[in-house]
Amino acid sequence: MAADYFVGVEGGASNSFYVIVDRAGKVLSTTSGPGINPWLIPVDEVAGILNDKIGQLKTAIGVPTSQRLISIGLSMSGADSDLIKASLREAVNKKEALQADHYYICTDTFGSIAAAYGAKKGGIVLIAGTGSNCALVNADGSSANCGGWGHLFGDEGSGYDIAATAIRLIFEISDRYVACPAGSIDLLRQKMFEYFKVQTPSPSLKDMLNHFYRDFKKDFFAGFALCVVGAANEGDEFANYVMSIIGERLGRHIVGVSPSVKDDGTGPLSVICVGSVWKSFALFKDSFLRVTSTLNRPLELVKIKAEVPIAVGAAALGAQDAPVQPAFDFANHVEVLYNSAA
Repeated sequence: MAADYFVGVEGGASNSFYVIVDRAGKVLSTTSGPGINPWLIPVDEVAGILNDKIGQLKTAIGVPTSQRLISIGLSMSGADSDLIKASLREAVNKKEALQADHYYICTDTFGSIAAAYGAKKGGIVLIAGTGSNCALVNADGSSANCGGWGHLFGDEGSGYDIAATAIRLIFEISDRYVACPAGSIDLLRQKMFEYFKVQTPSPSLKDMLNHFYRDFKKDFFAGFALCVVGAANEGDEFANYVMSIIGERLGRHIVGVSPSVKDDGTGPLSVICVGSVWKSFALFKDSFLRVTSTLNRPLELVKIKAEVPIAVGAAALGAQDAPVQPAFDFANHVEVLYNSAA
């Protein structure tokens, strides 16, 4: 018999978050772990991480790891194909701590919308963390997507994109392939060598090649975004130029899904902003709004409150077909980041 507990998992390429709640929607325990994108690590390894982490949640509240749950919701980057979902479900069924009466597996964009508004309402989410993705889910269940194609062909406006755009421009400007569009690359070039630990007496761009090929690690590469943001906050013109590009690219995601929005068009277009890139919104606000102003309707950007575990959305989705659902207070889950009417 299933105990009255619901589990939610929100997983990305860099990290994952876990929550267990009761019928009242009370968060009983949370934990975190490594990235669980099934396109980046094997599905069996993903299932192993899930089993360990959900087992930890159960132990923390004093129930056996073998205790069956009412539901498990898995909201994960990379879990958007039927093949991946089937493979995950098969792997999950073999794990002791992952036994439940109901399962729901979806991409991480759906979990973020549910964390803000619940499993049934819908909305727009724009994720900008290590990678990026934008999704619209209408109240009738129809949906649209823009981006989310990974770092080779997508991830526009993400932490990875901040790092890649800055580094690409440093190389192109150094080669005189393009002129420097603003300020000087000197500060970020030096920060690049420091971050990637290029310690030769006279650092050269060729010393960077190992990080692009043999020793390439997406998460570490994307971490250079913090150096770009730091330089921009210090007033570096070139770094601020890079951040303006990021704002434009993020704004285009909203423009991309907007034709599929099904509402009366009178109220503001509300967007849930998820991911660490949004902490630097002030650096790309102007370019972002310049792009979204072409929608010719009010815009509201909201973020999930810091005290609300992001994985509660996955917990809500996992329980949507169960006889009972956790009673979350969704009205208190979000706060306004920007409102054009304010």
